[in-house]
Amino acid sequence: MLSPWPVELFLTSLFRRAQQTAATLNIERGVPVVGSMALNEFQLRDTGEGVESLDQGLVRAVGFLNQFRAYHSCVAVVAHNSILSVMRMSLLNAPFETNARYFASPGQVCVLRYDPGAGDQNWREVATYLPHA
Repeated sequence: MLSPWPVELFLTSLFRRAQQTAATLNIERGVPVVGSMALNEFQLRDTGEGVESLDQGLVRAVGFLNQFRAYHSCVAVVAHNSILSVMRMSLLNAPFETNARYFASPGQVCVLRYDPGAGDQNWREVATYLPHA
């Protein structure tokens, strides 16, 4: 699935499903996998009410991603639908309406690239995948 992309690092949330997915995608590569609470889903109270806003979750997740950009040209992020959708919306400057259900299907993969050496001036989407069961 990710074979055309030279992934140098996998970043995951701390949830088992995300870590197992990254391990499966990393079998042939053998690159580092770094798990962090920064990529966990939005923080909720026991009542289901939000503890953090979309902006707070976005800053947490993108801030974690950005610390690796200087060292790795291709990073795969394996996390959860809501946090990935908000990250994608922010990095691509996409309107909420077109992005709200982007990761509605489990396993949805989006490859974003920001490579100034390739002429990129902003993040752009270069591929999407939806694995079949």
